[in-house]
Amino acid sequence: MRAYKKRGYHGVCIMGPPGSGKSTLADTLAQVVESCGQACLHINLDPAIITPLVDIDIRTLAALDEVQELTGLGPNGGLIYALEFLYMNSDWLLNEIDDAILKRRKDDGFTNDPFLIIDLPGQVECYIAHTGLSHFLEDLVFVQGINLCTLFTLDCRYLLDPRLYLSTSLSVTAQQVSIPTPAIQVLTKSDLLTETEAQELENVLDQDSLEEYMAIQGVDDKFHLNIARVIGNTLSLPPLPISAYHPASLELLLHEIHRLLGV
Repeated sequence: MRAYKKRGYHGVCIMGPPGSGKSTLADTLAQVVESCGQACLHINLDPAIITPLVDIDIRTLAALDEVQELTGLGPNGGLIYALEFLYMNSDWLLNEIDDAILKRRKDDGFTNDPFLIIDLPGQVECYIAHTGLSHFLEDLVFVQGINLCTLFTLDCRYLLDPRLYLSTSLSVTAQQVSIPTPAIQVLTKSDLLTETEAQELENVLDQDSLEEYMAIQGVDDKFHLNIARVIGNTLSLPPLPISAYHPASLELLLHEIHRLLGV
């Protein structure tokens, strides 16, 4: 039986659909953490993404293109295979984290444990149709004792359409069912909104004015209104609009992360 060592590290998982800015957020959030004097490890667990600036990369264990070549699977099948392989070899990541921490302490003189920023795949089927990744995260949290929370990234411009807001919120809720951590929705690219769009976004996020806004947009049938009410009742925290290029919003996000983690 494998002997476990309780790590006691803290960190955040970042997930969201392709194009939502999750990898950019992971990069810039790591810079903010480092600027606060906290060591940080940037971990890529998306086998399809080439990210040369990370500290730990799943592609050294299972790269999507190599998995496809070896197995003959397509992109989605190869992704699921790589994540199942990660779960079956979870010691790999734990050893990589321990080795990276020792290296940072030697090279940079850090004495505290680094904060973990984990970039996860964005494909929804990784969370609602297969269990490899969710079981892997459960192992990190409940067995290894790593204190994690999750950020669900969404491009805030897509939420200006009530139908897209409802569908993306339902998708996030479905994924959150399989994630064993506290979570918050993060609305990225808020710097790209006009003043009018920023006000419209406030109307969407305010449960009291959402139904009125939906009526103005012609989305006021019983089906959509009931979904909106369900979403409003299930959100534990309101979505947080941010920009990866505005340090103040990232500092606010980091404060929320620390609050979720209880640190």
